[in-house]
Amino acid sequence: MIGLFSKKRLASRDDWIVDSVVLLLTLAALAVVTYPLIFVLSSSVSDPVRVVRGEVRLLPVGFTLEGYGRILQYAPVWRGYLNTILYTI
Repeated sequence: MIGLFSKKRLASRDDWIVDSVVLLLTLAALAVVTYPLIFVLSSSVSDPVRVVRGEVRLLPVGFTLEGYGRILQYAPVWRGYLNTILYTI
């Protein structure tokens, strides 16, 4: 730990390799976790027909909030929110 903050210590070749591998694995894990989240968000605000056709990859296509409007009009969703609040209290 002390060596990390010392300006005199130079990273060896092995340290550089390990750091690079750890960085690559971390970036890969980040991509694996982040892509599905972005895809779901993009799909939720895209035109449903274009989502079914597979036209949505990462960014929304045919932006619409129709899905959110339908969900907010669906009474059981509001009952679920009420139950969540009551259980929390």
